[in-house]
Amino acid sequence: MFQLNRKVEYALAIVAFMARRQGGELHSARSIAEATHIPFDMVTKCLQRLHKGSMCEAVQGKHGGYRLTMDLDKQSLGDFICAVFAPIAVADCIAKEGQSDCQLLCECELRDAMSKLNDRIQALLDDMSLAEFLSGSSQPVTEA
Repeated sequence: MFQLNRKVEYALAIVAFMARRQGGELHSARSIAEATHIPFDMVTKCLQRLHKGSMCEAVQGKHGGYRLTMDLDKQSLGDFICAVFAPIAVADCIAKEGQSDCQLLCECELRDAMSKLNDRIQALLDDMSLAEFLSGSSQPVTEA
């Protein structure tokens, strides 16, 4: 079964939470963790990755916190996943670009097919904006 990594799911839930509460409001990692029921340590890791990817702003200080800086309509789901986790790969040999420890790598007849599948999945994710993806969540998402 193909599925998104838990870190990606958490990051998407955090972005959805913050997007529903836009307007310049800062959100502490603790308040996000409490509201989303995501473990605090995972919230902080996701926020660090979002900040590193210039998707949210971190404000230091007693009344600091985080706020989204990205335009959800212009941010593709594919770029988001790559920024918070890693490039999308359906197989180990695709992820490691020929440096896999797979014993079948030299004789594998599926590698080209897996690469083609990976490219199609990446194109699908690149074609979908975060706003479009999040519009299917249980609560409406406002624009960043």
